[in-house]
Amino acid sequence: MKRQNLFVAAAAISLLALAGCSSDAEPTGQVVATVDGVEITQTELNNELGGLKGRNAAEQDALQRGALQNIINRTLLTQAAVERELDKSPEGVLTKKRAEQMAMIAMFEKSVTANTPPVSTEEATEFVSENPLLFDQRRIFLVEQIAVNSNTPKLLKDLEPLKTMPEVQAYLASMKLNSQLSFGVIDALQTDPAITRQIVALAPDAVFVLPQGDNVRINRIRDTQLVPVSGDDAVAIAKEILANQRRQQQLANAVNGVLAQGKDKVKYSAAFKPQAAPAAKKAAAPEK
Repeated sequence: MKRQNLFVAAAAISLLALAGCSSDAEPTGQVVATVDGVEITQTELNNELGGLKGRNAAEQDALQRGALQNIINRTLLTQAAVERELDKSPEGVLTKKRAEQMAMIAMFEKSVTANTPPVSTEEATEFVSENPLLFDQRRIFLVEQIAVNSNTPKLLKDLEPLKTMPEVQAYLASMKLNSQLSFGVIDALQTDPAITRQIVALAPDAVFVLPQGDNVRINRIRDTQLVPVSGDDAVAIAKEILANQRRQQQLANAVNGVLAQGKDKVKYSAAFKPQAAPAAKKAAAPEK
């Protein structure tokens, strides 16, 4: 009987605890809000802000409230999707798996680049002197652009011999490709130096093609302005450029290492086994 009483007391305590979790009491402490019992913590809110800070208390409060509302909205929409059992559908399972993979990859990339060695002032100064087109001779190009919603090897090859905008427009019309004419700016400081050198060497009114993801932009320079950057400003920008290059290289090395080491862990079905690389052709022996 005594053991039964203890069991009843323990059950009562458990029920009280559950009641406390599901109560409508106002969140306190580290819990900044709840959505149908799901807690949103200060840590989660800080993560949503991503280090963004307001210039004063009022602005910081507005940022926090906006970030919190974003979390609340996501939570409500997620709950609505779960209520419809979308998370259990084949598409839902695959979508969740892909989202989790992408999140883990992002965290992996962040961890790899977290301890990238800093760029010294000497390195940055040398970079400035070796890249005058980015600094002392920095140009900003005002360009006429035709954006094409396509980016295929055939399109790029067909555009190669075209030298003027009328030729490009005639070609796009003949192929019935959707395009949009606009004006834009290309800053040499934000462009690959090799591309900048090619742009500078172009003949007047010549066109050049810049692939951008799934699109292609065909450009013609309408005006050029010389806006040099020097001194401490140039060194600071050079440090940013070199630091980004260093991070990208460090990340590429890590990714390539993981992929190389993981090759032996992969097993393919017969239909998807990698094809062997074609054997190199032997050079023909010279005629005697």
